[in-house]
Amino acid sequence: IQVAANLKEIEAPLTKETLSQVKRKIGSFSTHFVANNQNRNLNIKLATETIDSYLLLPGESFSFNEYVGDTTASKGYKSAPSFLNGKVVESYGGGVCQVSTTLYNALIKAGIIPDNRYNHSMTVSYVPIGQDAAIAYGYKDLTFTNPYNSPIYIEGTVSATSVTFSIYSTENSKPANTDYQLKSAIVAQNEKGITSVTYLETVTNGKVSERKQIYKDWYKNKQ
Repeated sequence: IQVAANLKEIEAPLTKETLSQVKRKIGSFSTHFVANNQNRNLNIKLATETIDSYLLLPGESFSFNEYVGDTTASKGYKSAPSFLNGKVVESYGGGVCQVSTTLYNALIKAGIIPDNRYNHSMTVSYVPIGQDAAIAYGYKDLTFTNPYNSPIYIEGTVSATSVTFSIYSTENSKPANTDYQLKSAIVAQNEKGITSVTYLETVTNGKVSERKQIYKDWYKNKQ
Protein backbone atom coordinates (compact mmCIF):
# COMPACT_ATOMS: atom_id res chain seq x y z
CA ILE A 1 0.00 0.00 0.00
CA GLN A 2 1.35 3.39 -0.94
CA VAL A 3 0.10 6.67 0.49
CA ALA A 4 0.98 10.08 -0.94
CA ALA A 5 1.47 12.63 1.82
CA ASN A 6 1.38 16.38 1.37
CA LEU A 7 4.22 17.86 3.44
CA LYS A 8 4.26 21.42 4.65
CA GLU A 9 7.27 22.98 6.28
CA ILE A 10 6.34 24.95 9.41
CA GLU A 11 8.79 27.42 10.88
CA ALA A 12 9.54 26.76 14.55
CA PRO A 13 8.36 29.55 16.91
CA LEU A 14 11.71 29.40 18.70
CA THR A 15 14.99 28.63 17.00
CA LYS A 16 18.41 27.86 18.41
CA GLU A 17 19.68 31.11 16.90
CA THR A 18 17.02 33.20 18.65
CA LEU A 19 17.46 31.43 21.97
CA SER A 20 21.24 31.96 21.86
CA GLN A 21 20.58 35.73 21.79
CA VAL A 22 18.52 35.72 25.00
CA LYS A 23 21.47 36.68 27.18
CA ARG A 24 21.05 40.37 27.99
CA LYS A 25 19.85 41.06 31.53
CA ILE A 26 17.07 43.64 31.22
CA GLY A 27 15.86 43.63 34.83
CA SER A 28 16.83 42.26 38.24
CA PHE A 29 15.62 42.66 41.82
CA SER A 30 16.43 41.15 45.22
CA THR A 31 14.68 41.11 48.60
CA HIS A 32 16.07 39.93 51.92
CA PHE A 33 14.86 37.82 54.84
CA VAL A 34 16.21 36.47 58.13
CA ALA A 35 18.01 33.16 58.04
CA ASN A 36 16.45 31.55 61.12
CA ASN A 37 12.85 31.12 59.92
CA GLN A 38 13.38 27.70 58.36
CA ASN A 39 9.81 26.96 57.27
CA ARG A 40 9.28 30.32 55.62
CA ASN A 41 12.65 30.18 53.90
CA LEU A 42 11.96 26.69 52.58
CA ASN A 43 8.69 27.95 51.06
CA ILE A 44 10.56 30.79 49.37
CA LYS A 45 13.10 28.33 47.99
CA LEU A 46 10.47 25.93 46.62
CA ALA A 47 8.46 28.62 44.82
CA THR A 48 11.56 30.31 43.41
CA GLU A 49 12.97 27.04 42.09
CA THR A 50 9.62 26.29 40.44
CA ILE A 51 9.75 29.53 38.43
CA ASP A 52 13.50 29.45 37.73
CA SER A 53 14.44 28.86 34.05
CA TYR A 54 10.98 29.79 32.75
CA LEU A 55 10.96 30.93 29.11
CA LEU A 56 8.15 33.16 27.88
CA LEU A 57 7.71 33.68 24.13
CA PRO A 58 6.51 36.99 22.63
CA GLY A 59 2.86 37.59 23.47
CA GLU A 60 2.65 34.67 25.91
CA SER A 61 1.27 35.19 29.42
CA PHE A 62 2.31 33.84 32.81
CA SER A 63 0.17 33.26 35.89
CA PHE A 64 1.90 32.77 39.24
CA ASN A 65 -1.03 30.82 40.65
CA GLU A 66 -1.40 28.59 37.61
CA TYR A 67 2.31 27.78 37.36
CA VAL A 68 3.32 27.55 41.02
CA GLY A 69 -0.09 26.26 42.03
CA ASP A 70 -1.51 25.89 45.51
CA THR A 71 1.20 25.80 48.18
CA THR A 72 0.14 22.56 49.85
CA ALA A 73 1.92 20.23 52.25
CA SER A 74 1.92 17.52 49.57
CA LYS A 75 4.29 19.70 47.51
CA GLY A 76 6.65 20.13 50.43
CA TYR A 77 5.47 23.53 51.64
CA LYS A 78 5.55 24.20 55.37
CA SER A 79 3.37 26.22 57.71
CA ALA A 80 4.67 29.76 58.27
CA PRO A 81 3.29 33.22 59.10
CA SER A 82 1.18 34.94 56.42
CA PHE A 83 -1.43 37.70 56.18
CA LEU A 84 -5.16 37.04 56.17
CA ASN A 85 -7.69 39.89 56.35
CA GLY A 86 -5.35 42.16 58.26
CA LYS A 87 -4.11 39.50 60.68
CA VAL A 88 -0.99 37.34 60.88
CA VAL A 89 -1.88 33.64 60.69
CA GLU A 90 -0.06 30.37 60.10
CA SER A 91 -0.63 28.83 56.67
CA TYR A 92 1.09 26.45 54.29
CA GLY A 93 3.27 28.42 51.92
CA GLY A 94 3.74 31.41 54.17
CA GLY A 95 6.47 33.54 52.66
CA VAL A 96 5.65 32.83 49.01
CA CYS A 97 4.36 36.39 48.65
CA GLN A 98 7.96 37.54 49.00
CA VAL A 99 8.71 35.48 45.89
CA SER A 100 5.89 37.08 43.91
CA THR A 101 6.90 40.54 45.14
CA THR A 102 10.52 40.02 44.11
CA LEU A 103 9.46 38.75 40.69
CA TYR A 104 7.08 41.69 40.28
CA ASN A 105 9.82 44.23 40.94
CA ALA A 106 12.19 42.44 38.55
CA LEU A 107 9.49 42.64 35.87
CA ILE A 108 9.09 46.37 36.47
CA LYS A 109 12.85 46.82 36.06
CA ALA A 110 12.55 44.94 32.76
CA GLY A 111 9.82 47.28 31.52
CA ILE A 112 6.98 44.77 32.00
CA ILE A 113 3.86 46.00 33.78
CA PRO A 114 1.76 43.08 35.09
CA ASP A 115 -1.72 42.39 33.78
CA ASN A 116 -2.82 41.69 37.37
CA ARG A 117 -1.17 42.61 40.65
CA TYR A 118 -2.63 42.90 44.16
CA ASN A 119 -1.27 44.49 47.31
CA HIS A 120 -1.21 42.79 50.72
CA SER A 121 -3.82 43.50 53.37
CA MET A 122 -1.00 44.99 55.50
CA THR A 123 2.39 46.45 54.68
CA VAL A 124 5.41 44.15 54.35
CA SER A 125 8.95 44.78 55.53
CA TYR A 126 10.94 43.68 52.49
CA VAL A 127 9.82 46.40 50.02
CA PRO A 128 8.48 49.96 50.40
CA ILE A 129 4.75 50.47 50.75
CA GLY A 130 2.90 50.12 47.45
CA GLN A 131 5.62 47.99 45.83
CA ASP A 132 4.46 44.54 46.93
CA ALA A 133 2.59 41.83 45.02
CA ALA A 134 0.44 39.48 47.10
CA ILE A 135 -0.50 35.92 46.20
CA ALA A 136 -3.55 34.04 47.48
CA TYR A 137 -4.40 30.93 45.49
CA GLY A 138 -7.75 31.31 43.75
CA TYR A 139 -8.07 34.93 44.90
CA LYS A 140 -4.98 37.08 44.29
CA ASP A 141 -2.65 36.38 41.39
CA LEU A 142 0.34 37.94 39.64
CA THR A 143 0.00 37.70 35.87
CA PHE A 144 1.96 39.31 33.06
CA THR A 145 2.47 39.11 29.30
CA ASN A 146 5.73 39.31 27.38
CA PRO A 147 5.43 42.63 25.48
CA TYR A 148 8.61 42.20 23.47
CA ASN A 149 9.21 40.67 20.05
CA SER A 150 11.82 38.44 21.68
CA PRO A 151 11.55 35.68 24.30
CA ILE A 152 12.21 36.51 27.94
CA TYR A 153 13.96 34.11 30.30
CA ILE A 154 13.34 34.22 34.06
CA GLU A 155 16.11 33.22 36.44
CA GLY A 156 15.38 32.80 40.15
CA THR A 157 18.00 32.21 42.83
CA VAL A 158 17.89 31.94 46.62
CA SER A 159 20.71 32.44 49.13
CA ALA A 160 20.65 32.02 52.90
CA THR A 161 19.12 35.50 53.34
CA SER A 162 17.86 36.71 49.95
CA VAL A 163 15.83 35.87 46.86
CA THR A 164 16.64 37.31 43.43
CA PHE A 165 14.89 37.28 40.08
CA SER A 166 16.59 38.35 36.86
CA ILE A 167 14.92 38.81 33.48
CA TYR A 168 16.88 38.17 30.29
CA SER A 169 16.04 38.92 26.67
CA THR A 170 17.78 39.99 23.45
CA GLU A 171 19.64 43.19 22.67
CA ASN A 172 16.67 44.59 20.72
CA SER A 173 14.10 44.19 23.52
CA LYS A 174 14.21 46.92 26.18
CA PRO A 175 16.04 50.05 24.93
CA ALA A 176 19.61 50.13 26.20
CA ASN A 177 19.36 53.74 27.40
CA THR A 178 16.13 53.17 29.34
CA ASP A 179 15.47 51.94 32.87
CA TYR A 180 12.31 51.69 34.96
CA GLN A 181 11.74 52.18 38.68
CA LEU A 182 8.92 52.44 41.21
CA LYS A 183 8.35 55.38 43.52
CA SER A 184 5.61 55.32 46.14
CA ALA A 185 4.25 57.65 48.77
CA ILE A 186 1.65 57.66 51.56
CA VAL A 187 -1.23 59.98 50.67
CA ALA A 188 -3.63 59.29 53.56
CA GLN A 189 -3.52 57.67 56.97
CA ASN A 190 -6.00 57.19 59.82
CA GLU A 191 -6.82 54.77 62.64
CA LYS A 192 -8.03 52.15 60.14
CA GLY A 193 -5.20 52.11 57.64
CA ILE A 194 -2.88 53.70 55.10
CA THR A 195 -3.41 54.71 51.48
CA SER A 196 -0.45 54.85 49.13
CA VAL A 197 0.09 55.70 45.48
CA THR A 198 2.79 54.13 43.35
CA TYR A 199 4.35 55.69 40.28
CA LEU A 200 6.27 54.09 37.44
CA GLU A 201 9.20 56.23 36.39
CA THR A 202 10.92 55.87 33.05
CA VAL A 203 14.59 56.83 33.27
CA THR A 204 16.20 57.74 29.95
CA ASN A 205 19.93 58.42 29.82
CA GLY A 206 19.98 58.70 33.61
CA LYS A 207 17.11 61.20 33.90
CA VAL A 208 13.41 60.66 34.65
CA SER A 209 11.66 61.22 31.33
CA GLU A 210 8.16 60.03 32.29
CA ARG A 211 6.24 59.47 35.51
CA LYS A 212 2.78 57.96 35.77
CA GLN A 213 0.64 56.59 38.57
CA ILE A 214 0.00 52.86 38.17
CA TYR A 215 -1.48 51.85 41.56
CA LYS A 216 -3.38 53.22 44.51
CA ASP A 217 -3.42 50.80 47.44
CA TRP A 218 -4.94 50.62 50.89
CA TYR A 219 -3.41 48.71 53.82
CA LYS A 220 -4.92 47.91 57.18
CA ASN A 221 -3.02 48.95 60.27
CA LYS A 222 -1.22 46.03 61.88
CA GLN A 223 -2.94 44.65 64.95
